[in-house]
Amino acid sequence: MALDYAFVAALTTAFSVVRYVLRRTFDGVLHSMGWKKYVARRKITENIWYGICYTLLSAWSLTILYAEPWTRQFSLGALWESFPQNKNMSNNTEMFFIVQLSFYLHSFVALLFRERRRLDFWAFALHHVVAVVLIGAAYEIGYVRVALAIFALHDISDVFLYTTKVVNLAKGSIQVVRLLFIVFALTFFATRLVVFPMVIYSSIVEAPEVLGPKSPGYEPLNALLCTLLVLHAYWFRLIIRATTQLGSKVIKDIRSDDEDAE
Repeated sequence: MALDYAFVAALTTAFSVVRYVLRRTFDGVLHSMGWKKYVARRKITENIWYGICYTLLSAWSLTILYAEPWTRQFSLGALWESFPQNKNMSNNTEMFFIVQLSFYLHSFVALLFRERRRLDFWAFALHHVVAVVLIGAAYEIGYVRVALAIFALHDISDVFLYTTKVVNLAKGSIQVVRLLFIVFALTFFATRLVVFPMVIYSSIVEAPEVLGPKSPGYEPLNALLCTLLVLHAYWFRLIIRATTQLGSKVIKDIRSDDEDAE
């Protein structure tokens, strides 16, 4: 089942259009509420956008996984069975892959040309490239199950990340911000640095036993997964640094050097 690249391109453009409309809408609302500084409005609207997207994508991926019979096995070995897995995808799963690919293509373009460059710019750029290649390759070659598992593991922590940032930027209760940040940090650690390495272990040890020695794209798949793990370790280091601010009255984004510009 080949990707419809024209549809992906159209949906990528649609993401940009919807983001622009929502940004202008939220920007107007915030301005009418007394947010006079454009930088502050831009930051909060950007985080609202990503918070909405990751919430919807996370819920969608969990819904798909819940409906899949192979998840009832509670075994990572099931990730590799019935290969290639792209021959019997449901329409819902196929559309999910297309939307995810389009979202990351849009995010990569926005990162390069629209968003402020932060300390982890190159890490984010590499992450988006890896995500695009992984999604496209998993769809085309047939590693559908492991891709779905990775989506679910990665998107959930981003929901808490952007929720925390929106509440913080909106100058909400510092107690709520601290609680959300702790939930985010724990979720990030559990999903990306505990469970995700288990998926990589399964890919390296269990997958060859199920797929055989000549599975297409097997080595590049492992390289992409290991690259993501290195990025997770880098970001968790930043998260640990950010925890030093939990005792203060204001929590700043340590990736930015322009917080005072607000």
